[in-house]
Amino acid sequence: MLNNSNEVLPYVLRHEGLVRESNPKILKNWVLKKHNKTFLDWFKDTIFADENVFETLRKLADGPKRNVIT
Repeated sequence: MLNNSNEVLPYVLRHEGLVRESNPKILKNWVLKKHNKTFLDWFKDTIFADENVFETLRKLADGPKRNVIT
């Protein structure tokens, strides 16, 4: 879901770049796996550290609610 959101795309690209910069000699597949594994926590930390972020991004970063009444 997050990867398909235009609001989140700049964060996805930024995080991929950070992972790539931290590991410049590592293969692209490894970088992608590392990105996929660490993006959600990084995204949440990044969004909640920025007071100027839109509420939509805060809700996306907060993740799905597990206590939905059915």
